[in-house]
Amino acid sequence: MDERFTKEQITRLISSIRKGRPLPPEERAEFARTTKVFFDKCAAFKHTARVLAKRCTKEMRHHYEDLDAQWLDDVTEEIEWWWHFLTVFDPDVVQNWRAIATKPFQFEAFLQDDEETARVLNIGSGPCSTLPRATRLNRLEVVDMDPLATAYNFLTQALEIEDRSEITFGAVEILTKLQPKGSFDFIAAKNCLDHAYDVPRGLEQMAMALGAQGSILLQHWENEAELQNYTGLHNWNIEVQDGRIRIWNREREHLFDHEAWGFELLHERSERQRLNNKVEYFNQIYLSRRPIPASVGTRRN
Repeated sequence: MDERFTKEQITRLISSIRKGRPLPPEERAEFARTTKVFFDKCAAFKHTARVLAKRCTKEMRHHYEDLDAQWLDDVTEEIEWWWHFLTVFDPDVVQNWRAIATKPFQFEAFLQDDEETARVLNIGSGPCSTLPRATRLNRLEVVDMDPLATAYNFLTQALEIEDRSEITFGAVEILTKLQPKGSFDFIAAKNCLDHAYDVPRGLEQMAMALGAQGSILLQHWENEAELQNYTGLHNWNIEVQDGRIRIWNREREHLFDHEAWGFELLHERSERQRLNNKVEYFNQIYLSRRPIPASVGTRRN
């Protein structure tokens, strides 16, 4: 027998709660049974997410010993969120989200034309990469990297996600321990850097992993940790202030000296509406060791 609530059952239950009218006796027993099954499955879901989080934490501690205990709880919550997204969210949204990876690589202007193969790092990729990778000029060798790769690869395989990406383990704070210095032509960090354990250290690691003519793209909601009240993995705020990238939270503040690392900086800030219908600021920051193409934007520092 199907042990899920039907849409009609859910509607009746919500209606009874709102109106303060108990369900008819003959329906209560069925709701009680179905609810028990539901919560049993919830307990199994949470236990599995915790097991996966422990595996990720163990893997991370091989390279980064000073992780605090809170990281395990935050990682568990992050795995639960993605698991929910991949299974419960509107299938059309998930399909469209995955399809982004097949679109043209819109950062082609940052690649050198004379290179047959361009090496690109997608840091903090999540379970399914959304970095476009079709290009006219170069063959792209894309490394999709995330500290929760063990969990994400398990989930996408178990859920039989079509066109799944194989995610490589790695974190921005330990990047040059895992990848050779100067080995990437382009690094993208899309809506993930505010989740990092140590963003100032992470930016320096990204700079070291980049080649002499390489570029970095940072895409983030402005001051996300403040907006999310520092819940889960939302640990850092990122903004551009007086021509410098300002990284801060309740305990620390750091201004990234991009010029000392040989970068030109371009910052694009726009108002955007999020899924919760709130209008907030979205930052797109380019750091480039070669002149930024005029077609990309005009706000250079």
